[in-house]
Amino acid sequence: GVCAAGACAEPTCGDGVLNQDETSVDCGGSTCARCPVDASCAVAADCVSGVCVDGVCAAPTCTDGVLNGAEGDIDCGASCPTLCGVGATCGQRGDCESSACSLAGICLAPSCSDLVKNGDETDVDCGASCPACELGRSCLVQEDCASPNLCNLG
Repeated sequence: GVCAAGACAEPTCGDGVLNQDETSVDCGGSTCARCPVDASCAVAADCVSGVCVDGVCAAPTCTDGVLNGAEGDIDCGASCPTLCGVGATCGQRGDCESSACSLAGICLAPSCSDLVKNGDETDVDCGASCPACELGRSCLVQEDCASPNLCNLG
């Protein structure tokens, strides 16, 4: 129990005492919320970051094998040096190598209709393996252009 205002009280997750099955004061275990970085832990589930190293909740990193922090998927996304591949979870197009994140939150393969310049396109959804580009769009070779001899290569 806990002594609160001169009377015995039931332990809670806000009583400022390490009790119940808490791994740190008022956090961790099966009853209380997850613990912040640098708090004591017994297992990864005790920590907000999902990472418990040597009995201490660790800060999220892009190499910890856990989906945490601002990652789009496990150890990838806009907040990490590595962007997420096709099929990975994403929260924004910047999480994906292809810059294409579906409404369902999945990184898509580059396509000629995703409204993003990706893959081998020379401009958004045109050129190279996509349909030829219209006048004013970027090109690398004459074949990228819908009208012949309109690509200014210089």
